[in-house]
Amino acid sequence: PAMEATGAVNVRLSGGTSGTELRGEAVYEYFAEPVVVSVHPSRGIVEGGTVVKLLGSDFSESGLVCRFGAAMTGVGGASFVSTTEVTCISPAGPAGRSAVEVSVNGGMDFSSSGREYLREVGAIVEGVQPSRGVAGEEGQVVTVVG
Repeated sequence: PAMEATGAVNVRLSGGTSGTELRGEAVYEYFAEPVVVSVHPSRGIVEGGTVVKLLGSDFSESGLVCRFGAAMTGVGGASFVSTTEVTCISPAGPAGRSAVEVSVNGGMDFSSSGREYLREVGAIVEGVQPSRGVAGEEGQVVTVVG
């Protein structure tokens, strides 16, 4: 049944029309749905590995998972900072925009805030020419090769 407040309740099972209570019980927890308000930075490389700070509300350490589109963060890919901030390591994925969402129950349910993250092909720097310059001299031209 729906509950207005967050917290844990004990769940017991009754059987048949007699209402006989079966042995054992389990704990079920109601939680506030997390909300993602902002994503910083809002872009990263397709290879993943970018540390992304999410600001919002109702984050919790228990069962914390981040999702970028369909890709979820792996073990250690989500870190709880406070109820209003988490950090996520962006997983690898295709170039383009994807929604960044948070789960506080191990990835069973996610927020539905729709804040976007843009994956882009990153630049590769192979060198600079020249590789040395005169100290204290302004206006020196350097070419980046990559």
